[in-house]
Amino acid sequence: MSVKAKAILCLFVFLISVVGCSREAEVSEKQTVPYSQSVTFKETEAKKETTTEKTEATSAPSDTVNPESVTEKSEPFVTEEEIDIMESETVKRLGIASNTSEARSGAIVKGRDGKFYAVLPSIGFLVCYDLETDSYTQHNFENNANGAPYKSFASQAGKFYTGAGVYFYEFDPVDKEFTKVINMREMGASEVGWGFCEDDNGIIYFSNYPKIHLYSYNPETGEVKNHGLLDETQQYCFTQGADSYGWVYNAIGTAEVNVIGFNVKTGEKKFMFPRIPGTGNAVVYKTKDGKVVANVTVTGKSSADGEHLGSWFVLENGEVKEKVTQIRHCYDTAYPWTLHIPYDDAPSIGGMDYPGKTFTYWDPKTKKIKKAVFDYKSAGANCSVLALGPNGIIYGTTSHPMNIFTVDPKTDTITDYGIKSIGSSVGNICCYASQEDILVGAAYAGGYIYRFDTKTEIINTYAGMNPRLEAKSDAIYRPRSALALSDGRTCHFSGYGGYGVVGAGMAIYDVKTGKTRVIENKDLLEYHGITAMTELPSGNVLCGTTVLAPGGGTPVYDTAALFEFNPQTYEVSNITYPLKGLPEIAHMVCVGDKVIGVTSCAILFVYDYKEQKVTYQYNLHTAGPAVRQGMVYKDGVIYLLMTQALLKINPEDYSITFLETFPKQVTSGIAVTEDAVYFCSGPVVYKALLKR
Repeated sequence: MSVKAKAILCLFVFLISVVGCSREAEVSEKQTVPYSQSVTFKETEAKKETTTEKTEATSAPSDTVNPESVTEKSEPFVTEEEIDIMESETVKRLGIASNTSEARSGAIVKGRDGKFYAVLPSIGFLVCYDLETDSYTQHNFENNANGAPYKSFASQAGKFYTGAGVYFYEFDPVDKEFTKVINMREMGASEVGWGFCEDDNGIIYFSNYPKIHLYSYNPETGEVKNHGLLDETQQYCFTQGADSYGWVYNAIGTAEVNVIGFNVKTGEKKFMFPRIPGTGNAVVYKTKDGKVVANVTVTGKSSADGEHLGSWFVLENGEVKEKVTQIRHCYDTAYPWTLHIPYDDAPSIGGMDYPGKTFTYWDPKTKKIKKAVFDYKSAGANCSVLALGPNGIIYGTTSHPMNIFTVDPKTDTITDYGIKSIGSSVGNICCYASQEDILVGAAYAGGYIYRFDTKTEIINTYAGMNPRLEAKSDAIYRPRSALALSDGRTCHFSGYGGYGVVGAGMAIYDVKTGKTRVIENKDLLEYHGITAMTELPSGNVLCGTTVLAPGGGTPVYDTAALFEFNPQTYEVSNITYPLKGLPEIAHMVCVGDKVIGVTSCAILFVYDYKEQKVTYQYNLHTAGPAVRQGMVYKDGVIYLLMTQALLKINPEDYSITFLETFPKQVTSGIAVTEDAVYFCSGPVVYKALLKR
């Protein structure tokens, strides 16, 4: 690619990335920006989170999708670019960290030929496995290599349904092709395919994230209809069930769980159970005898707080009927993201190893357990953050599945250690801190604390495991920030709370004792998570917060805070809100008598911790939003990785140099050696040379 073409592409990507961001101050590529006391910035809304875990479509919704606009074609799946547009004289591609995928829901479908098929989607594609002939085919989601199918459904007519990103899919396992592919963006959808159920007439119902509309799809006409918003505050619709009277029941959450009944004939909508504030779980199932049942639990509550809590109830014609003690539903909940099996005589899957490309299943005809082996091509699992270990090796994990990998900067060799015993129930390690020879990482989902002994190799077996799981803390359910104190033994971790939760706590790990102390959110700054930390000369930890709640919670405040945390007494002091209207601080480093940080929406700031005020701000929107773990202070220089650029900041005069601008989005960082900055874009690891 020519320099001119690459520059045009960079400009195009940049224009997309900055929509909705203020343009009060601009920085040109390769330009050094001098200190200017007069530069100020105020913004009332951040458009992107640091992690960009979910995005919401902004197009106006319509009521139906025209069947004529439906695409019925699957495009080839591209796993490698012939020419990587990221590469240049100073940016080198090292390769895909882990060429693997994970199971994302699934269904056993009884085709119109009477045979059973296991339809097993992953990110970007699905595998259709013929359980009679033990053969398989791969089918790639059209124009949708990154869409995640969270729910799957097998219809009585022998079709498979799922959603991924903005696309709704109907797949016929007999014809081995997608029979309908519908782009739902024109209906205001962003992530479709949540819930799923079928009524007596074969109409398929499903929902969307984060605006939970109820949609229906008519397989005979190909029409999709938007029946309206189920709830204005909740973001998740987990399961659904339809009765014989026109009612569709929708289990919603996570900040307040309940079941919403919706009459598709009249438009009537109602909560099926008394509203009890609190996180928890709601489930709706269609049982094998044709009834719809529901169960609601609220964390910390019992039947004394609500007689419906914790019990199964039959739902019929918009009413809660009798309580039942036993149910037989159609979902295998042990399967990743559940497996839909709406037949009594169907095979059942056990021991799914999607990364290993094998599973076992019970054959009801032979009464034996069989082993299935399949294959697929994928673009690789997206990389999470990188960390330079005490031994000079770069560590990282992929995200879903969590494979551990390393990069040796001496040779730029990537080693994929797989998943096995380490990350089978974990999404990715989100942040790291190191003390002496020990590297400690905190993982989503659930606040898992892993200890790496960098003196030895990664050992991915149950015996002598390295890394080793040390603790689990829901208080840091979605970790984002890590800090190693100067005492040589203590590592602090924080981030976001769990699903439906606003605010997070802190986990403090001692590498000498191996013990973890958890500080709950109520003992820190309530309804705030901590997304940035740095140690002050006093020994206190300066914490930069977030008021966002990516797990479906409803934010209480609109402005992030800065506060000091005493690691000896666990006391909080000097709380300030100097960045009015900005909800999240992404990174901070302490340099002498000042702290330099950046918000998620790319506002560089300087904080005087003695005076407790921000003395300087600058809008870095030309570089894109902040990237996870994207700031490192090394050898008197701050390296800052954003989605569209790599910056070098002089902490003395705050001058900024654009070392690189990128033609496609960078997604995670950052490990800095003497010679290069290592980072990732999707599944690929790159390095930007510092010596030029």
